Amino acid sequence: MDTTNMTRSPVFIHALFRTGSTYFWNKFHQAGRYCCFYEPLHHFLLEIGRGTAARFVKSDVLFGDTTVDEKKYFYEYERLVRKGSDALPFFSKSFIFDDYCAAENVDLKRYIDSLLSATEGKRAVLQFNRSALRIGWFKRNYPEGLHLYLVRGYRDQWESHIRKERAGKKIFVVMDLMISGLNKDSSFFAPLNDHVPLVTFRDAVFENERKFYDTICPAYSDEEKYFIFFYIWLTAFIENVIGSDMIVDINQLVRDNDYRERIRSGLAKHGIEGVDFSDVAIPEYETFTLEPDMMSRIESEVKDIVFAALPQDKMTAFRSALSEEDRECFDLNPDQVFSLDGSGSGRIESAVRREKKHDEIIRRLFDELESVRSRHVQDHRRLMEQHDRLREQIVFTRQSIYDSSTYRAGHLLLTPLKVIRRFGNRLLKSTPPAPCEGSDSVENGGDSEDGRNTG
Repeated sequence: MDTTNMTRSPVFIHALFRTGSTYFWNKFHQAGRYCCFYEPLHHFLLEIGRGTAARFVKSDVLFGDTTVDEKKYFYEYERLVRKGSDALPFFSKSFIFDDYCAAENVDLKRYIDSLLSATEGKRAVLQFNRSALRIGWFKRNYPEGLHLYLVRGYRDQWESHIRKERAGKKIFVVMDLMISGLNKDSSFFAPLNDHVPLVTFRDAVFENERKFYDTICPAYSDEEKYFIFFYIWLTAFIENVIGSDMIVDINQLVRDNDYRERIRSGLAKHGIEGVDFSDVAIPEYETFTLEPDMMSRIESEVKDIVFAALPQDKMTAFRSALSEEDRECFDLNPDQVFSLDGSGSGRIESAVRREKKHDEIIRRLFDELESVRSRHVQDHRRLMEQHDRLREQIVFTRQSIYDSSTYRAGHLLLTPLKVIRRFGNRLLKSTPPAPCEGSDSVENGGDSEDGRNTG
């Protein structure tokens, strides 16, 4: 690739949630020489229109406070919305999670092309949090682009998810359920569905889907949520080790100055300058919501499932592309694949135990849905009772006013006045209005505004 093409080819940043991707996007944004599209598959884009971008401001950025620059998340899209329209051209709800594993997608290609053609002469940078399992599609359709995968240590990333949930913001855990549930029949998630029951609920309105998964979220234990999370993490990591051009470990970027310099040098080889990571920082947790032993057991089981289900050609490609540094850092050994019958040192559950766990989770799901339904019925009953009480109070208050001596006295005083007003109105209607002096009718040739006769 020559220098001219290198500096104009798009940059694709692929990442999962809570990995420091907003920080990474903002570093390119602050450089001023790139047209930076923030999360091109974000559900906010279903609502964006002219003059509305300022409404979509993130309040939970992972790194530090938010300056004016950090708040310009969706301004690049606003100018693409046609005048008089409230929709972003070519964007579709299906891009968000329904097509999370899609191998081919003509509509998505048209949408991404529309973004790349609207960069006003700057080099395009597109930062995704919903593209990790589509890296193969992106590489096939944009081979000239630079594809980076931003990864974070899975335990720290999970703890960030679960602490948000404990603080009342369970959107990240809910989105894990949406990703896996809406794609449970795909080759990526079918093995997971054999171990943790996944639920598919589709609706034309994204918010209705989110509310459904938010409702069933409490039916999953923390262990099951971590099982789903780590399955997504590992599957996405494998896909991007094979498919991306560069893996960036955000934890290493924080800890190791030499690693940071290697990343800067690697980006420079692709014509990327002016991006400064010297202020990078990310929480690394010392304690976790789940016991470390439990997390280790879940991680081992998920590795068994994922590696055992991996096609041989993909396993070979992963072994070849996985660096020793990443192998050691993330404790991955794809050469150690356990048998599905649980023999040897394998830790995969027996079919009987999995079936019992399925039944238990499904029962909890139904219990949770029944609890929500019951609460809605009770809320409706309370509202109806409040409505009836309010109506009775209005009737009683109205009757009390009519029965009061003040109302009756006022009624007696106002009655003569009403009679006089009606009589006066009749007199006015029966008396024709007198003509104004000197006025002529139109038929007789009235004067025009400038005093000339028009007859």
